[in-house]
Order: sequence, then C-alpha cells, then structure tokens
Amino acid sequence: MIAYPLALEPLLILVREDNPIDNLSSTQVRAIFRGEITNWREVDGADKPIVFSSHR
Repeated sequence: MIAYPLALEPLLILVREDNPIDNLSSTQVRAIFRGEITNWREVDGADKPIVFSSHR
C-alpha cells in the first residue's frame, strides 16, 4: 500500500481488488467526495456507480 497525503486529517481511500483503477489524482478524489464524479467510467473505469462505505 502506498499512502499519499491529501489533507491534514487522516483519509484512507480503498477500492475493491477487482477494480482496475490504480491511480487517481487528488483533484479526482476531491470531485468524487463532492459528488461531481459518481461513476467509475468518469475516471477510466467500469460503468459502475461509486459506492461509499463508512466503518466507524
């Protein structure tokens, strides 16, 4: 696992092992969390919705 700092508070972004996406820019990650990107096809992935899961 490679960690890239994006903010001062800890944030971990995980994708399923079968997801072919292996490189997202910080701009793309921000757009995903803002709801501007909602489907993996928008970042060269499969035509599947991005699903958030929170385990606290």
